[in-house]
Amino acid sequence: MRAICTMFIDNLKAKRLTHMVRRCIEAMFNDDDTICAAYETRYIRDGHQLAEDPYTGFVILRRDHDRWKISNMQFAVDNDSPVEVTLRDWARVKVNN
Repeated sequence: MRAICTMFIDNLKAKRLTHMVRRCIEAMFNDDDTICAAYETRYIRDGHQLAEDPYTGFVILRRDHDRWKISNMQFAVDNDSPVEVTLRDWARVKVNN
């Protein structure tokens, strides 16, 4: 996971994107230990300028003792989005190793 995050940050830096802002669209408890949520993410360049179109995501969070952990994530992104580029490149690295 750390390697994927590092690659993602490198892709953000390459596009000079400095921040991500997420807005929860909807969230609900499926049970006491499971939350499903849809959200929108926008990238920001230089701390003030909105850059690129927002993308939507879906996440399932599960409580493990006293911590919430991501169980599943899905994204609706363009081919050149830093998320898509990172996951596509990561898959290529894994296939070639």
